[in-house]
Amino acid sequence: MHNDEHQSSQTGFEVGISETGIKLKADSRAISIGDRWFSNWLRKKSFRTDRSAQTDDQLIKLEAQAVERSGEKLLQRIDSDDEFALQVLSIAYSREERRRDNKEGVILAALEHLKSIPSGSEKVDEGPEKLNDEFLDRAERYAEDASTEELRERWGRVLAAEIREPGTFSNKVLRVIDELESDIARLFENFVASNMGGVVPLYLSGPLSFPQQSSLISAGLIVDPGLGNFRKFSKAPLGNTEFWLLNMGEYAAAFPIAPNIPVSSEENGALIKNGKELSIRVYVLTDAGKAISKLVPNNPLIPFGRYIAGLREYIPQNKLLTFRLHPDRTHWVLIGSEEYLEIWPDE
Repeated sequence: MHNDEHQSSQTGFEVGISETGIKLKADSRAISIGDRWFSNWLRKKSFRTDRSAQTDDQLIKLEAQAVERSGEKLLQRIDSDDEFALQVLSIAYSREERRRDNKEGVILAALEHLKSIPSGSEKVDEGPEKLNDEFLDRAERYAEDASTEELRERWGRVLAAEIREPGTFSNKVLRVIDELESDIARLFENFVASNMGGVVPLYLSGPLSFPQQSSLISAGLIVDPGLGNFRKFSKAPLGNTEFWLLNMGEYAAAFPIAPNIPVSSEENGALIKNGKELSIRVYVLTDAGKAISKLVPNNPLIPFGRYIAGLREYIPQNKLLTFRLHPDRTHWVLIGSEEYLEIWPDE
């Protein structure tokens, strides 16, 4: 088939997908959304059409007579009652059509996110070519009710994230997203700007107020800290030397084990002691919180850099090493090394 013939046979939705510049598997997953959601709508539309065609002729005649007799009075009331006129228009614009338009809005929002979010760090090439039917059916119901721009944006982010990394959102997480109030969503978005590997160091975020903490706990986004959550430094051999290493998801910091390492006198400092162990205080995201944090644009190198700047107050720069997890997750790569520059030449 010639290229122009192929383009003419594409739907507008497929063309919109191709314009995102996403990889082939993500393209296939995105198209699977349109195929399933709008085929569902067409099946319902077809059912209603068939049912109407089978309606008894006599009933149609009676309905026509009723409409004719009431039509004049209806028009008179519409002319004199603006509120009633709006109600009539609302009925005419069927519920199914509103749901279809809501779904279209969600898909368009997803396409915008797929265009604007770099795909380098996502696992686009892994996983199935199509999204899970159970996820699509659940997400469709939420998208049908996305009647505001804010809700369409929210569910558009969900679709975009699921396309990039299938299996991110369980049914439980979808329910949490659906029940998330706008003010809590904004609080969480600001909060997870300091997320590193599923924890948010208090050194970066500062302590939450009691109402803020209660809101995030009630929404199922963070673990109740109780008396406090800590992320410990662990011992790790590097060459012939033992180091203290702090694993923060994609990044890690390390320095040689030595006696009398200085620590912060503040409980939320960049390096403290919890008993005899070097650590930092953190808020811990729940599984739902970790999944939902993927909806928030975040470069983990930024909070990691802020944390390292604080750690340098206690550890000399020539003793402090920073690492990034290898893409195959088998080992740590020293930042600035030849291996690092080969894997991430643009950073």
